[in-house]
Amino acid sequence: MKQERRILRNIIYAFAAQGISLLLSILTSLILPKFFDKANYGYWSLFLFYTGYTGFFHFGLNDGVYLKIGGTEYEDMDKKLLGGQFWFGALFQSVIAIGIVLWTVLSGNGVDTEFVFIMTAVYMLLYNLTLYLRCVFQAANETRLYSLSVMIDKIVFMVSILALFIVKSSDYKTYVWLYMSAKLCAMLYCVYKGREIVFAGRMAFGTVAREALDSIRIGINLTIANIAGNLILGGGRFIIDRYWGIEDFGEVSFSLTLTNFFLLFVSQISMVLFPALRQIDEKRQKSLFEMSKHVLNVMLPIVFLVYIPAKEILKLWLPQYETSLAYMAILLPMCIFDGKMNLVCATYFKVLRKERFLLYVNIFSMALSVVALSNMYHILRTVPMMICGYILWNIIHLRRRRTLMIDKMLLYRMHC
Repeated sequence: MKQERRILRNIIYAFAAQGISLLLSILTSLILPKFFDKANYGYWSLFLFYTGYTGFFHFGLNDGVYLKIGGTEYEDMDKKLLGGQFWFGALFQSVIAIGIVLWTVLSGNGVDTEFVFIMTAVYMLLYNLTLYLRCVFQAANETRLYSLSVMIDKIVFMVSILALFIVKSSDYKTYVWLYMSAKLCAMLYCVYKGREIVFAGRMAFGTVAREALDSIRIGINLTIANIAGNLILGGGRFIIDRYWGIEDFGEVSFSLTLTNFFLLFVSQISMVLFPALRQIDEKRQKSLFEMSKHVLNVMLPIVFLVYIPAKEILKLWLPQYETSLAYMAILLPMCIFDGKMNLVCATYFKVLRKERFLLYVNIFSMALSVVALSNMYHILRTVPMMICGYILWNIIHLRRRRTLMIDKMLLYRMHC
């Protein structure tokens, strides 16, 4: 009973954080386009797009720590060893960030693109160190601390952009600086709450390095699987940015952002489930797995009912993005597959320590996506045609196959 109350409390905190995140997403996705021209919105979207892949550069350290200590009470953790790995990650990621900045300055990509890459490098360091501590909080089932750090991040940025709306600022660079400031505030909060870990004291570098490399070995499969999963659809955005320009990139990004509103809630539930599942027996895991599937099968299709009224309202508010709203009709079925993947399948893979199989499935799907994208670019040539063709391919051939493969494997494992 105590465990159930704890899960419920954590879900409430997670949804509170997600509610604030939703408000911020509405501001940035529905109001920012009113203030930005298409070029400024395109560079803003490009920055957010690249930051979405910075999680790769911890090379699985965060995921490895999360998987190794998941379900362990905070008081029972080896804080000195965890603190050593935190600073080990800070060291090698600082080197990577400096390398990205030097490459950007020397490559001569243009002022705006250069700014985006440099800020992405700084973001990588801030975000991955914050994420390390959040992973520790999650592993200890301290969802409250995780969620409060998210709230601080979102509230600081929300207040900042409301001030910019009042003064009618339309330069995307100002918004990027404020976005980074919010990330810094969240990091400082996590460092304060995790100070017993961050400032636990020094250990022999060899001991810390061995433990960190072991965490990387354990977590790298999950990290690459997550990045590969993002690239299944993200590859199309790379091609649009490369061949069609920043304005077309902004239009496609806008439609994807709207679709992701729903998936944000799903990710919060999966965040709470992992440490809870690690603490219960296999019989209850199996029961919760079946229940989650049935609930999702009923709840996920509801998103389709929202589309028609939402489209008409958005068409009046942002008529210049009418093409993006048309893409949404094709993107929405992905909610069914992504929601099921994120909440049920990926979470249970982590519990069962089957990250390698998840990696294989995502890489297979990503490889098919690359082939489809290459062919569609050469055949279709226009952004609307390529996006429509690619998304349909993604839904019909990739998402469905990936979900069915994972469902089959999980059911087999659960009934063993």
